[in-house]
Amino acid sequence: MNRLESMIAEHQEVDVLYPHGMPDKLSGFIIDDCIYLNDRHTWIEQHETLAEEIGHYATSSGNIVDYSTVESRKQERRARDYGYQLTVTLDDLIWCYEHHLDTIDEVAAYLEVTPAYFWQAIDCYRRKLGSIFKYHDYLFDLRHGIDLVRC
Repeated sequence: MNRLESMIAEHQEVDVLYPHGMPDKLSGFIIDDCIYLNDRHTWIEQHETLAEEIGHYATSSGNIVDYSTVESRKQERRARDYGYQLTVTLDDLIWCYEHHLDTIDEVAAYLEVTPAYFWQAIDCYRRKLGSIFKYHDYLFDLRHGIDLVRC
């Protein structure tokens, strides 16, 4: 089972649908408890999109399609951050470190996300936790990439 399938199985409170004919530029959207994913996108792109849409389900309210309001932009950021933390967990980063996945491409492949998405997730952690922080028995240093040291 890949991570997209696992995420669907773990979030049975939402229905995931793949309608035909979605515009290529539209990755997905949510209406109530139904998440619609673009069936022409790769499963990795669908995985990333699903995480964000689950973030909207968990954190957003109302119609936020209009990004001209501050509240809509805040809700969008919260949903994206939720998705990043759902797909790229600190525990996953520790696992990668302990199993000697040394390159970003290796880590992103293991997490089933694109390298660009991976770096956005790391930026999320920098914003929320700072560039240097402790988690479990590890010191994370995100100033110049990702450095972990067991404490």
